[in-house]
Amino acid sequence: MSNIQETNTTISKIEEMEEINGTKETKEIEEIEEIDETKETKEIKEIKEIKEINSKTYITESDISKLSPNGIKYLRFVKGDTIRNITGSSYSKNVTFDDIMNYDDQMLEDDHAFIQWLFPTFRPSQFNENAPVLEMSDILILMNDYDVIDCITKAKNKMIKYWGLVPFNRKRVELLNGHNGLRLSRFIECCGLFSIDIVYIMGVIDFSIKHRYIFPYCENYEGINRPLWYIRYIETKKMMSKLV
Repeated sequence: MSNIQETNTTISKIEEMEEINGTKETKEIEEIEEIDETKETKEIKEIKEIKEINSKTYITESDISKLSPNGIKYLRFVKGDTIRNITGSSYSKNVTFDDIMNYDDQMLEDDHAFIQWLFPTFRPSQFNENAPVLEMSDILILMNDYDVIDCITKAKNKMIKYWGLVPFNRKRVELLNGHNGLRLSRFIECCGLFSIDIVYIMGVIDFSIKHRYIFPYCENYEGINRPLWYIRYIETKKMMSKLV
């Protein structure tokens, strides 16, 4: 073999080694980057979880001692206790909050004794005498508990979907012309009392009324005929602005 051939062979081997080392190095770099990225993602996730935990506030034993018997009854329901309704359909005789969240549309329509538990107010229910009737002092305490707000928010999201408000469904919205209209009044009042944002939902209701999908019962309020839902909404906003 000539010197030139030997030199070329040597160069080829060097190039092969460089290519192998380069590939190996690239692979190692990619693995390191992947590990770093996974580690970073995990750290970010942990930070978010810590922030979420820190953002959750719960009422203290001292606060609980100030609740009325109905306030304590509702808090226990929120924390997972089983409710035992005297009235209503067989669905809600012995149920938890999670059980109600698993109701299908037919169960939501047929049962008249769950809505008072999902959206408590200071008004007694003519359909469920066992449901908690809160005092304003209860509401001012309970609104500072994460689980309470979380449950009302989850219940809100379930019911606005059922009523066809979000996402908008004209056929389902027409459900509000029946007994669901009374449910909506309670829903609006409860969300107002607990400072749950429903501004967008009120806009959808207004749109539905203007297009005559809904024919609400109206009363005179400050010289204007307004649906009962709006009156409850306005009164609740005024009330809470004075108290909170």
